[in-house]
Amino acid sequence: MVRDGTVVLSAQRLARKSGEEILTFLSTVRGIGHWTAEMFLLFQLRRLDVWPAGDFGIRRGYGLAWEVPTPTARELGRRVIRIVPAARWRPGIAGGPLSSAERQARAR
Repeated sequence: MVRDGTVVLSAQRLARKSGEEILTFLSTVRGIGHWTAEMFLLFQLRRLDVWPAGDFGIRRGYGLAWEVPTPTARELGRRVIRIVPAARWRPGIAGGPLSSAERQARAR
């Protein structure tokens, strides 16, 4: 709930909502976009079924890992869905190594 510019979050209420409902709710708050809402789902609510295809570190890490040019968010979303059916993996876990690959490449 948003009151007077303050976001009131209840962990119990949010636990009952789908990821899409939470993304929609958080994105109504000025200054919170899709990426921020996805990070909130991943790190605050521990929703490991989130695939932040718009995250530059993950996109670049994918490009480095597969030795392809850095894909756009749309391209990455399509590629990943084609590679592994969502029912068999936890995309939030998969994003960690890709983001790490990008950080390591930057450090070189």
